[in-house]
Amino acid sequence: MDWWMYRKEVLHKRLYPFVQHIKETGRNMMWLYEDNVGNHTKAARIDQEEADLNGVHHCNAPPNSPDYNMSEQAWRYIKDIMPTHYSNLLGSSSAVLEKVKQLLIEKWYCIPQDLIDRWCDNFHCNLRLSLE
Repeated sequence: MDWWMYRKEVLHKRLYPFVQHIKETGRNMMWLYEDNVGNHTKAARIDQEEADLNGVHHCNAPPNSPDYNMSEQAWRYIKDIMPTHYSNLLGSSSAVLEKVKQLLIEKWYCIPQDLIDRWCDNFHCNLRLSLE
């Protein structure tokens, strides 16, 4: 997804309306935590005025910092458990690709909740350590 699509489909269609909903509950300041992917940083630069109007402040993760991105933790977990299925996933036929897709979705939903909770809890510790 390029910066234009990210700005249009994520920031304007999803994030800013969500922020307005949150503001209705009495919260006036929101922090958007993003990695330093180019499409995020370019969209943030171009959309700074809109973000300010919506009370959104950006907090960018340091480059190459998967410990701060919970989805990276999940993908690492899935990559570790997928090799047990590799022998059945040879080739690039549409059937093999569909099987890979099904396995990824299945494994994604099988990530234990306590593990997800631990990743989220550790986020604060990792962030605090990086600020020291």
